[in-house]
Amino acid sequence: MAQKDKFILHIPRPDPPFKSQLIRIPAETYLRILDVQHKTGLTQGEIVDKCTKFALDRLVIQREGDD
Repeated sequence: MAQKDKFILHIPRPDPPFKSQLIRIPAETYLRILDVQHKTGLTQGEIVDKCTKFALDRLVIQREGDD
């Protein structure tokens, strides 16, 4: 008997429960983000996302006394 081709349905993963979230940052930080936005043309969201990913990828959590 000849082998039949499989019919595969790819089911997409559900989106996370939220796509964006409001965060509060100091006014000084916001002004620095605006400065970068004006210099680069990137959106504020892109800037915050790139900076956050960069920081989290390099994050080391150190508790007091763990020196």
